[in-house]
Amino acid sequence: MRRRRVRALIVVCATLVAFAAVAALAQLLANKERVTSMWVGAEIRADGSARITEVIDYDFGHSGDSHGIYRDVPGSPFEDGDHVRVTMDGHKVPYEDTYGDYYQDEKGERNIADRLRIGDPGRLVSGVHRYRIQYVLPEVVKGHRFAWDAVGTGWKVDRANVEVHVVGARDLTGLRCERGTWDDGEPCTAVRSGPGHLVVRIGELSGEEGLTL
Repeated sequence: MRRRRVRALIVVCATLVAFAAVAALAQLLANKERVTSMWVGAEIRADGSARITEVIDYDFGHSGDSHGIYRDVPGSPFEDGDHVRVTMDGHKVPYEDTYGDYYQDEKGERNIADRLRIGDPGRLVSGVHRYRIQYVLPEVVKGHRFAWDAVGTGWKVDRANVEVHVVGARDLTGLRCERGTWDDGEPCTAVRSGPGHLVVRIGELSGEEGLTL
């Protein structure tokens, strides 16, 4: 009888340990930083530049040890601060223009991206927050050729529900869409939604994967 009780106790303890491990794993996964939704739009202008708008739903988890996010933007010098607008949950939030990760441009050359470091240094954030970022990219269209890194490869977090829009006065023909890391990509599909309007929808991009048009 005593042996049965010991065995039963061992089984109960093992079960509790297993449940604790599962709960800890679930908590760890729930606490992982990630982007739950990302909407990116480019409005092409007559001078070949583009007004970029990004709407990012960022989940910081529950750790509360982050001040905000960063965005590595290839090909943007951000020299004119009047062209940059940043909000978090509908309110203005501080940002800093620095340098970010390297990327490979459409010619295969390696360049460094500009980095917007977004967040209040005196405030920690947790949970889900919506960031809205606007800036201008020069020379997106050169000689009737359109080239844009819509989602850079500098992200270290996974992104779900990625949607990219391109709007211009003229239709874009022969457009090539590619997703993946800077040295390993695969084709993606750009759909014509209307006159001068193209849309790309990607269910998920892993960390260090981007999207180029």
